[in-house]
This record gives sequence, C-alpha cells and structure tokens, in this order.
Amino acid sequence: MKIAVCFFGITRNLKQNTLASIEQNLLAPVSRMDPNYKRFGHFNFSSCITNPRTGEDNVRVDPCESVLLNCDVISHTDQYLLDLHLKSEFLHLQQFGDSWNDNFGSLMNLLRQFHSLNQVTDHLDQFGQTFDVVIFSRADLRFEHPVEIPVVRTGTIYTPWFGKYRGLNDRFAIGDFKTMQEYGRRGGLAKQYCAETGQSLHSERFLLWCMRQRNVRNVDLTTSNFCIVRANGSFRPVDTSLSTKCNYRFKQLLRRLKLHP
Repeated sequence: MKIAVCFFGITRNLKQNTLASIEQNLLAPVSRMDPNYKRFGHFNFSSCITNPRTGEDNVRVDPCESVLLNCDVISHTDQYLLDLHLKSEFLHLQQFGDSWNDNFGSLMNLLRQFHSLNQVTDHLDQFGQTFDVVIFSRADLRFEHPVEIPVVRTGTIYTPWFGKYRGLNDRFAIGDFKTMQEYGRRGGLAKQYCAETGQSLHSERFLLWCMRQRNVRNVDLTTSNFCIVRANGSFRPVDTSLSTKCNYRFKQLLRRLKLHP
C-alpha cells in the first residue's frame, strides 16, 4: 500500500503546539502501514497571525517551522502577495454574504486555504506516483489519539464525525488518489457554488456540495478526535460526551431514514 500525507494551510507555532501529536498520532500509524510513505506540504507564509474570531492578536510565528514536518516536497506562498492575487475573487464572493459575520475575514482565510490546497495537490500530481491512500491535514491540528486509517473505497471521502456545521469537516480527510485530487482542487468551484445556490461561501457546506457534485460518497471517521490549536496556544477540545455522541448517532439514523438533512 502506498500512502501520501498532504499538509496545507498555515503553521501556528507548530513545534510548541501540534508537532508531537502529528508525529505520534498521525505519521506513526501511517508509517506502520507504509514505511515508505511520502509527505507533501504547502503553507501560506506570514510572520504573525491576527484573527479576531479566534482571539489571535499579532501572534508571532516561526517562519521556518514548516521544515519540521520533513516533507518530501514543500513550498510556500507569501500571504501578502497572495492576498493581492485573490482580491478580485474575494470582492466577487462578498456579494453573496458573510457566513461568519466577521467582516469577511474568514472568507479571505478560506480563499487562502483553497490556494494552499491547490498547491499541495500540484505537488501530489507532479510527484509521478499514484497512491492508494491520500491524507490531507492541516498542520495546526492536535490529534488526541492515533488516527485509524480505514479501508479506503474508490469514490469515497472519509471525514471526521464532528465539526460538520451541516456540511463536512474540512480540516482533515482521507480518500483514494482521484477523490483527494477533487478535494484539493475544490476551490475552483467556489464561484459556481455561490451562483447556483445563491448562498454565501461556507467551508463545510461547500465541501459537502463539491463532493456531491462529483458523486463522491462520504463516510464519517467515528473514532477521530483532534482540535485546532491557535498560534497563542488556545484550543477548544471536541465534545466527546455521551450526550453528544448519542445525538450524533440519532442524526445518523434519521439520515438513513431520510428524515434529517
């Protein structure tokens, strides 16, 4: 079995916050299944992070810390120059509304993420090797226990059971090579999504829409448990209480009976 791990987005003081859990709970399980697995990465570079929605205020980050992931292929984009490149699309998408009500700050972050996804997918495509399993992960995730890699079916994307927001969790995903190419290229459908649905761009709902457009089946990773760790070290753990899991199971049952969206 050949496995590829693709990291994308930004690093948020990786060494202090998430590197150990990535090595122990993501890369170690992958290595046991494929000792020769490959790592790819793309990151948008910024020397500090400011995000009012997440409580980050001009937090300094190490500009070189992505090398700690030891990727076989890695690249970076200066975020200031990227924002200039994204300006036209950003202004166009604003007309459909602000899903996060934060003066379009999160919309810009989503477009930046789409760029990073597209770039790391370029690395995957250009490597000259087809992989049986491809994993996409943000680098600011702290995994609470070892990731269980499923038996991957063609045309199926495996995403976490939590953080769906009436869509699919877009922070981590597993699938076959072709499916994950679609996953990594989905940013190109953003304008189409807004035009056809009349809705503002929303990361999780957009991902679900994209996968349906490509007739990709979704399966939940019911044992996954991770959280985003911000550059200032703050995080919000996943609610794994019995009541939350029972509610999740109940909704899954209703979906099978087609009584829940």
